[in-house]
Amino acid sequence: PVRLTGRLLPGAYALSGAVSSQFLGGLLYALSVLDGPSTLAVKDRLESEPYVRMTLSALQQSGVEIAESRTDQGLPLWTIAGRGVLTPPEDVQVEGDWSNAAFWLCAGALTQNPEGIAVEGLSLTSLQGDRAVVDILSRLGAQVESSSEGPVGTVRVKPPKNGAALRGQTIDARQIPDLVPILAVAAGAAEGETRFTHAERLRIKESDRLQSTAQLLHLLGVPHEELPDGLVVHGIGSARKFSGGRISSFKDHRIVMAAAVAGASGGAPIVIDGAEDAAKSYPYFFEDLERLKGSAAPADLKTRN
Repeated sequence: PVRLTGRLLPGAYALSGAVSSQFLGGLLYALSVLDGPSTLAVKDRLESEPYVRMTLSALQQSGVEIAESRTDQGLPLWTIAGRGVLTPPEDVQVEGDWSNAAFWLCAGALTQNPEGIAVEGLSLTSLQGDRAVVDILSRLGAQVESSSEGPVGTVRVKPPKNGAALRGQTIDARQIPDLVPILAVAAGAAEGETRFTHAERLRIKESDRLQSTAQLLHLLGVPHEELPDGLVVHGIGSARKFSGGRISSFKDHRIVMAAAVAGASGGAPIVIDGAEDAAKSYPYFFEDLERLKGSAAPADLKTRN
């Protein structure tokens, strides 16, 4: 049990940025509604920084004055002018979710349909860190196309040209840990080695995601190595298909969705125990997957806010 007394007061605070951006984001919100100025310094290092930047942007849209400087270690130090209340704008356009869109974009790189999969409603200038999936898939060799009219756009991902295979790459997961399970599936279908680095924080997600992703790769018949702070995936190439079988959800929504995309990519069937855990972040994931099933035309999905 945790028992708290008293109330949070304005003051000088310091938190590690090496564990989770959510601690920093939560405290930034709390300090913004106090009556008086506070400071928040980042210790150690700042990982998942794009999520902190999203929080800062949302607070500033709500009238919070936040100034940024640097600590002696070169890490962010924010000064928050607490006003006691947030004053959000009357209308806010909520962006499409790049983290969930990444599953479909990776599926586009794996599909047998040469027209791939398109996802609508994404901001091409978003602060969301998982927007990096576009550049990563391009480096892996997938065909990536994007178009935009106004603040949102459409991204289409197709398999590599002329039946070529994806190519293994080194992927730094420090700022994009949520992409690792589905990118590991894509890497499993690539030729050559893909190395995920700076991924130690995946061990404290909904599951130990390095371990659960490794177990998914094992199910798929993909040789791999689980490291203390990463994964090495030895892709089987496009000439072979994923194997299948039965796997637990590990109570982790991203493992469920990664396993489902792998099972739908043309290999052997996969049974996911606890598939309902996808609902944590994407309640209609399997509805959208069903919409794509057997599509002979280019598949389009619209992100739902």
